[in-house]
Amino acid sequence: MNLEVNQNSDSHKYHHIVGMADLLANKMLQESFDLTYSQYLIMLGTKFCPDMTNQKFIAESMGVTEAAVSKQVDNLFKAGLLDRKTNPDNRRQNVIELTKKGEEVFVKAHTLLTSAWETLFVDVTKEERKAFNTVMDKMSVVLINEMTRLGHHSVANCNIK
Repeated sequence: MNLEVNQNSDSHKYHHIVGMADLLANKMLQESFDLTYSQYLIMLGTKFCPDMTNQKFIAESMGVTEAAVSKQVDNLFKAGLLDRKTNPDNRRQNVIELTKKGEEVFVKAHTLLTSAWETLFVDVTKEERKAFNTVMDKMSVVLINEMTRLGHHSVANCNIK
């Protein structure tokens, strides 16, 4: 069995690019809003994914423990960015939603990250970008189908495109 890792493989490149993008996003959000990328993702999910108002679904979609999400939600709550209410259908669960301040910070953070991502395409032609987006859309469908097959139904209900 060959255990050698090829750093030029597509898989390695995808993970490397995603990792660098996550680090960049985290640094930018911390410097501008004292917000982590994980907290931003919770806010993003809360805004666009119907099931992401539940901490269990947030943890599942992010691939982290409920305790980790609970800590992030607590920090967002203390910062006045999220509101927590008891779920009337299940009193053991909290329903979370963005506050007015949370909406404002989210829009600013989203705008900051969107403009940062635009700089990544400075040397990419319109045709290349269109092809890239087509590939991303196809990959998204495959990933959603696979996540649904694995029982992660909340991911399929997101309106993030």
